[in-house]
Amino acid sequence: MYLTRQYRIWRGMINRCTYPSNNNYKDYGAKGIAVCSEWHDFTVFWGDMKDGYTDKMTIDRLNNSKGYNNSNCRWVDAKEQGRHKSSVKRYRHKGKLMTIPQLAEMYDINYWTLYTRLKKGWKLQDALLKPFVTKYEDQQRNSN
Repeated sequence: MYLTRQYRIWRGMINRCTYPSNNNYKDYGAKGIAVCSEWHDFTVFWGDMKDGYTDKMTIDRLNNSKGYNNSNCRWVDAKEQGRHKSSVKRYRHKGKLMTIPQLAEMYDINYWTLYTRLKKGWKLQDALLKPFVTKYEDQQRNSN
């Protein structure tokens, strides 16, 4: 499987956790994120992780403060991976920490509208619930 996507994913995981010369080492190996010893053998890794894999999936750690092992890893699509990154800002809403994409989806609001409102300092409830008004509608309202 040397030339497969799965092998490249595995090799990338090993490299970013093991080699300080890797561009991503500072975010993984330098922070103590490691690959379990069994997974240093690709065949063991693939034996553990082949279920659920598709070519649209990437490897994801359930707990970002822990390393790569069978109980902490899963396959997810890019959308879910992006939501799960430790660098993504989360907002407390209804007792849960949620990302802007999750909130936008929940409230059926455009991601960029919500993102822009929050970046401008709007309160979360206002950003989620105030109706979207186009510049044209705003001009019409102000001219009457």
